[in-house]
Amino acid sequence: NYIPTLVTALSASNVAFEQHHVDFIGGAVGTSLSKAYALSYQLNVDKKIKPLLFEACKADPQQFSQQNALKQFFLKHGVNEQEYDANINAFIVNTKVAQMQFKAKKSKIKGVPAFVVNEKYLIKNESVKSYEELTKLILYLSKKSTNTMSSKPKVTTQS
Repeated sequence: NYIPTLVTALSASNVAFEQHHVDFIGGAVGTSLSKAYALSYQLNVDKKIKPLLFEACKADPQQFSQQNALKQFFLKHGVNEQEYDANINAFIVNTKVAQMQFKAKKSKIKGVPAFVVNEKYLIKNESVKSYEELTKLILYLSKKSTNTMSSKPKVTTQS
């Protein structure tokens, strides 16, 4: 997984990195995983849960098509059941899911992974030949124009 290396390189250059999930891939499973991403951010367990979720999906993505499977996954990885129940359908979690959907649609993302720099440049993965080239391109584009929402350049990845 090259994301941790990319995040380190971007951080060293003062470029913010956000990771989102797209729900247009995988049907009901995609929607469930978007909710899992949003919930992990809300509970501040994203750094722990997201890599585990990614690995679990690689092994068997359909496991999260069962309604209770997501809850069991969070409980298995240390999230308190009451905390899960109180937050899974919370306004803030649903808003985060809606924001991820909006950003994916606005960026015209058609596949994953996708990298969007400063909410302006969608990188075509076929145009880069290595992770090093991807990192250099992201850094170049982040300096070319800054996000109007903040002074710090930002990269968003959709997975």
